[in-house]
Amino acid sequence: MLPPIFPAAQTDTGRRAAATGARGAGGAGRPGEAARAQGAGRATGRRLARRESAATRIRIVRLVATLLAAALLVSPSPASADQTDDRLPALFESLRTAASAAEAMDVEAEIWRIWSDSGDAAVNQLYWRAMEDMNQSNFMRARDRFTDTTLALPGFAEGWNKRAHAKFWQRDLGGALADINHTLKLEPRHFGAWGLLAAINIDLNRPQEALAALDRMLALHPFVPGAAERAAELRQGLSAPP
Repeated sequence: MLPPIFPAAQTDTGRRAAATGARGAGGAGRPGEAARAQGAGRATGRRLARRESAATRIRIVRLVATLLAAALLVSPSPASADQTDDRLPALFESLRTAASAAEAMDVEAEIWRIWSDSGDAAVNQLYWRAMEDMNQSNFMRARDRFTDTTLALPGFAEGWNKRAHAKFWQRDLGGALADINHTLKLEPRHFGAWGLLAAINIDLNRPQEALAALDRMLALHPFVPGAAERAAELRQGLSAPP
């Protein structure tokens, strides 16, 4: 079982449960009853905190899945040329300043098209076969094919990013973390990679690092569905007094 993101005392629900237990203890007539009431309040707080932690993790993983689904929907474009394409700066500015979610999604799709083309026909074939494997939840085969893309073109950021996703869904968090860090070294503007980094850090019980990754993602792409809400949840939990 994954560890909880926040201790019980750091969540609003946990504090309310503990306070309820304390009030019950104050009204008890015997010391033993007070201790039992306090213990019950703490136990309830821990249970609720674990539920909140699990719910937060699920919501962030869904966010990552949404970004991956957007990438899966993109079709290969012969005019694209990976993360070094000189059209990307203007596209990222349009994404950052988009007036609506619909406008942002159109720009996002074009960025995915550019990122997803390595500029090499053989590598592209491997990449899209691996994407089909991902779509079928065959993460082992996808991982092997993405490995082939990274070996053939080490500078192709999207090969590293997608292999990180395959490893994440296999629960290889260490491997996913290494690959996603390499992705961000090659393409620091990769909002999808920042989202996956947030999910990895949640699973590693690093809420502060997860929040930092979500903030970086939102600075690049303010309209990632659910991202602002997840960042607010983490910020609230981290700011709660111990």
